[in-house]
Amino acid sequence: MISQRTNWFARARRSIAALALCLAAAGCGGSDDPAQPTPTPAPVPTATPPGEASALFLLYSDAGTLAESGDGGWIFTMIDPWDRVVAFTDRPFRDATDVALASWLAAWEANGFVDEPPNAAITMTIDGTSDEIDWAIMTLYAPRLLDDGALELDARFLQLPDGRDAFYPTVEGSGVKPSFGATQVFIDSAGIAAPGGAQQLAQRLLPRPVKGMCYVPAPSDYTTSCTAAPKQTYYDSDFYNADFQQLWGTSGSPARGDLQAIAGLGANLLHLYDWNRPQERNHLPFLAEANARGLKVAVPISNYYVQQQNQGWIDDIVGEITASSPPAVVMWAIGNEIDTGDPTAAAQVAQIAQWIAARDTTRLITVPLKLPFEGKMQVLKQAFDAKGLTNLWNSNFIASINVYDDAPALQAHVESFHAAYPTVPLLVSEINRPLSMVGNDPATQAAQLLAQLQKSNALAGDASHPYFFGSYVFQWMEKPWACPDDEKHFGINAFSGALGTGSTTSGQSFPVDGLAPNAMRTSVQQAFQ
Repeated sequence: MISQRTNWFARARRSIAALALCLAAAGCGGSDDPAQPTPTPAPVPTATPPGEASALFLLYSDAGTLAESGDGGWIFTMIDPWDRVVAFTDRPFRDATDVALASWLAAWEANGFVDEPPNAAITMTIDGTSDEIDWAIMTLYAPRLLDDGALELDARFLQLPDGRDAFYPTVEGSGVKPSFGATQVFIDSAGIAAPGGAQQLAQRLLPRPVKGMCYVPAPSDYTTSCTAAPKQTYYDSDFYNADFQQLWGTSGSPARGDLQAIAGLGANLLHLYDWNRPQERNHLPFLAEANARGLKVAVPISNYYVQQQNQGWIDDIVGEITASSPPAVVMWAIGNEIDTGDPTAAAQVAQIAQWIAARDTTRLITVPLKLPFEGKMQVLKQAFDAKGLTNLWNSNFIASINVYDDAPALQAHVESFHAAYPTVPLLVSEINRPLSMVGNDPATQAAQLLAQLQKSNALAGDASHPYFFGSYVFQWMEKPWACPDDEKHFGINAFSGALGTGSTTSGQSFPVDGLAPNAMRTSVQQAFQ
């Protein structure tokens, strides 16, 4: 099985070449009878408009079946399909990528394939030990993954000008085989699902569903109250760096290993909140550890940096990432709960996005918003347009909203967002239930968090919500100094006493606190695994 997949691209190249010859001759395995009618050439399609890329998708499986379903229909099944879909652009563009099969299927409707089902060229290896291949040109409908992992689709043959099905057997006169070996499927999006859009970028960069964790590992002596200044060691509340490796990493003694624990729960993406310039903090060890644990990262531009509007500082932050290209970094998160309904604030956010895009357009950009989102999104889009960033919005922007309502309300928020912005991909950047809204009962809070996460996972995996990618849990650990009181009780871990003392790279000390899981951590583990 593995050896077959290692030959996938070689098979694909041979198949593409065979298809080109086949179509050029207007038939494969056809009769040499001179009386055979010559098909009328099909009209030449209009070229894709300049600036609009058309995508080609390639799928592969080790085996397949094709069975009649009645009334001219067929059931096409790909057995043990490869879990990635290759995508590349038609000329004159020169882009290629691959996306998870599950993500590609979830975007079937968003790619326009419900309104206009795609045509596909399907190769069917009729002998697993040879290169004899049958071809079928079919329209594909209603994909579904079966319990055994097979991919099943409804299908119909395209018709040739003489009325025959577009089926080209290697052996003349042989019909459709009910089962076959390795099969490849080549689908043309006709410009509908062009690489370069934010949805396509999100499919490529983000896990799906996103099972995110909001992470601020502030030590227990961070501050004495929400109105007091932080201890000088924590002057910037940026803990995602070499100075605090004993909190998030497994090196040093003691070492708490937060990232290992977060990944162990099944989380796959981190939402962070403060990120200083590299002159102050070295983030590369943190990003390397995140990558080693299979965690993706959204690098934050904090509210402070948004308000300062200092291009040099933003260049420093972005430059640290672009210079080293850490694979964990998939997104820039500008601020948190900034009121972008205020045109001045929205313009500041758009300015930060412009400075980021001047150095990096390979990653997503998001702006986490507090509910209600409607006015904030409208003014934010206007600010992007005013800065000449309409293309950036279309190609890189993924929306984020913070939701503290219950599971049914979460679904309502997602659906109302997509009703207003049907082509903008979406994340829920914070999710939990305030303790005061669940009768101050931690068990109820944990149960409702579980329901929220299960709803989020279901929506992200549902083909009827193709632009929704998932949610982040708010948050990894408690903040006893926070106010109002609800802010103290969102953490899925509580402080449980010091494990020992850590040291920054400049020799300042801080407590490495133990963490005790509470009922919400059990909810997260159940939802994420």
